[in-house]
Amino acid sequence: MRFHIADPKPRKKLVDILPRSLRAQSWLARANAIGSIPSNRIVQVAGGVTILSGLDYHHDQFTIRFNRLEAYFDLQVAGLPGQNAGIPWRPATSTERRNLDALDHEALAYLNRLGQFWYFAKAMHRKHMVPRITELLSFRHKHGAHRSIDMPQGESVSTLEGHAMAFGFYRLAINQYPVYQLYDKGKHINFHVRDDHVIVMNEAIRVFRALYAPPIDV
Repeated sequence: MRFHIADPKPRKKLVDILPRSLRAQSWLARANAIGSIPSNRIVQVAGGVTILSGLDYHHDQFTIRFNRLEAYFDLQVAGLPGQNAGIPWRPATSTERRNLDALDHEALAYLNRLGQFWYFAKAMHRKHMVPRITELLSFRHKHGAHRSIDMPQGESVSTLEGHAMAFGFYRLAINQYPVYQLYDKGKHINFHVRDDHVIVMNEAIRVFRALYAPPIDV
């Protein structure tokens, strides 16, 4: 099956196109235009590009909610020596609570989209190119797709409870920013939406370029 795919930024070099989900759309259009993508792969690859739009969407929605909570996250207790980490010292107002809940919903939606991309990369034999996505997949497996406490796989009760509390119950504040933490495979893993999003998107773009690189970039 062959499709015509429009290039949203036909006069720009790929490296100059932001957000990265839009860069992926231009990459798709250019690779498709020269027939680089086999016809039996185009639907699968185009769907992989769409996943990036979802990642950008949930990141942006998370950011909007966070911006409404900056005053709340400024009020955090001290954490470990040398770290500005902890939890805010006062209860959230009703408006803040709604925005905090929205943060969790957007973070979980983001992680489920991230899981989709990991399986796409695996199907394309490129999972070795997405190390941070692979690490963050623990959140999707232990809380996103289903909660490990509802489907345990030999974890201790305390570990299962920690997984279940990773969103909402146990949201950290590190340097005035919400961070999610989960214990898996013998270590604590932090999910920092703002910082991790750049890494995730760069890994995804590398996968696409490694699959079918347009021979000429305008």
